[in-house]
Amino acid sequence: MRPLNLLAITLLLKLAYVGCRKANRQWVNLIDITRAYRSAAYTANAAEVEELQLQALSNRKKQKHKDLKCPVDLPDAVKSNVVDFTRADRSETVIATVFQSALSEKERAAVRDMDTLGIDAPQAVKLPRRTPVLNLTDEEKASAFLEYKDNVARPKPKRPT
Repeated sequence: MRPLNLLAITLLLKLAYVGCRKANRQWVNLIDITRAYRSAAYTANAAEVEELQLQALSNRKKQKHKDLKCPVDLPDAVKSNVVDFTRADRSETVIATVFQSALSEKERAAVRDMDTLGIDAPQAVKLPRRTPVLNLTDEEKASAFLEYKDNVARPKPKRPT
């Protein structure tokens, strides 16, 4: 038996992060995670994830990977949540596919234009770069310190009570 591997999850998030940084963005979105899941680097882990999903959806007796089978059964409430979530996800995929296939050629071109413009995806905000730190000589550092010391307001002494 092998529990859900945290290294596999970490690898997926790492691949998604690398993809988002290559796209010059500062946050990961669902597209990055999907691309990372379908990448060659994640193929072995994706097969295990799909096997676990099949186990959750069906009560199969024969299994390819017996090491992925948990001997402790989950409560019915948790099982139904997994199945409901997966069915809802599949339903959304089917609806999107039906919608896409029902579009005319002009509508498909408009959707492609929206995708290329990135209307659905939030735009990355480029932050201005900080100015690099200058390497000062010891004399320049000393004069800068003395100038700073002269410009800083000196605190007034408190009256004794």
